[in-house]
Amino acid sequence: MKWFWKRNEEKTSKHIGEIAWTLRCIAVKHLKCDEETAKLYRDAIEKLRVPQNGLSEKNTAVLRQFDDPRLVVRFLNYPDNLFDAAKKLNGQKAHLLAQAATATLILTFAPMRIKNLAELRIDQNLNWVSDRLHIHVPAGQVKNNETLHFIFPAGASERVRNYIDRDRSLFLPNANPFLFPGRNGHHKDISALRNQITRTLFDHTGIRLTPHQFRHVAAKLLLDARPGHYEVVRKLLGHKNLTTTYAHYAGAETQAAIALYDQVILDRKRGAPGRVAPDDNGPFLDPFNPFLKEFRQ
Repeated sequence: MKWFWKRNEEKTSKHIGEIAWTLRCIAVKHLKCDEETAKLYRDAIEKLRVPQNGLSEKNTAVLRQFDDPRLVVRFLNYPDNLFDAAKKLNGQKAHLLAQAATATLILTFAPMRIKNLAELRIDQNLNWVSDRLHIHVPAGQVKNNETLHFIFPAGASERVRNYIDRDRSLFLPNANPFLFPGRNGHHKDISALRNQITRTLFDHTGIRLTPHQFRHVAAKLLLDARPGHYEVVRKLLGHKNLTTTYAHYAGAETQAAIALYDQVILDRKRGAPGRVAPDDNGPFLDPFNPFLKEFRQ
């Protein structure tokens, strides 16, 4: 670290900050260092890590794919198409396709982190109520200690149940409680599951997306449909506070906001009123949306 620091004229950089963060992760998470050493790394990171507002250029480029409505349709129909493709095959290839389809379906309706996805247990995290799947992840199992709870549509719920009944059991030489079972009673290796999701998606759709980037896509799709609804995104992604949500996605719905403004102008030209009551059928009302205040009174 000192060599990088001196080479950069005793100034930090994004590269130096990321190296410091990596070293801290190794020391704290893998080597289980003592509290004094952990504090040393925390203090160093505060000085060395360069804060970043918004998404990285890499993630921003990934999201640009979803400006194309045809790609969005292809992406959202992909899990169903993959399930149908698996039915036409036999053996391990069919089972792996069904597993990838199930993982992708869950990430679409419940955009959780890959660790939580891999560790889902049928006996602890999954429950069916009136034919609808509920996935519950306790706060202690989540990175930011925020409880996750998702209720799936009926069709998606049936897909997951079919995977459990027909395909999942074929991965099991012995009893295993995990939705995506691995060896010796454990869940499937996280890296293996990540690569399976990413590779299968690209092979069948041409879309490059990692499991974590499903969270960014979820935010984009929601904000494109409901510009300004950051509170909805916060609840969906399980952020502890709105600061995180705004920091990541502020401006992500710029084109949708412009389109909304264009529609307002066209409506006014036709003599329509300038303000309309919000749609009460929407899933939430964003408490930070100033245009909704008078309708709450």
